[in-house]
Amino acid sequence: MGSISVQVNAGPLAYASTFLDESHCSSYPVNQVLRLKDVYREFVCISKEALDLNSLVISSDQYEYQMSLESNFSDLLQSLSSILNEPLLAAQVAVDSVLKRSSQHYLSMISSPGGASSA
Repeated sequence: MGSISVQVNAGPLAYASTFLDESHCSSYPVNQVLRLKDVYREFVCISKEALDLNSLVISSDQYEYQMSLESNFSDLLQSLSSILNEPLLAAQVAVDSVLKRSSQHYLSMISSPGGASSA
């Protein structure tokens, strides 16, 4: 979780600021800027998943560290959202929720007796 901790937080933010801030990104090829934005969206989602998983496996003496990580992640998320001019993670969580509901619905339909039609 070092990539979201304060000690190394400047790394991801420095790259985002250098390459994705509106005042700088016009200096770079559009396709590369778009790809880097995608990488940051993925980075945020994976970091959130890792934080969620970590919260499930930590022992009680690591609770304060977990809270610190979550706070640092929130700060990072705010900064990146500002740089990219879009709400990061919120949109992805909504999409994931819809996809999960849809896949569960279809799985339920397929696995239930009479749920799947014969072709």
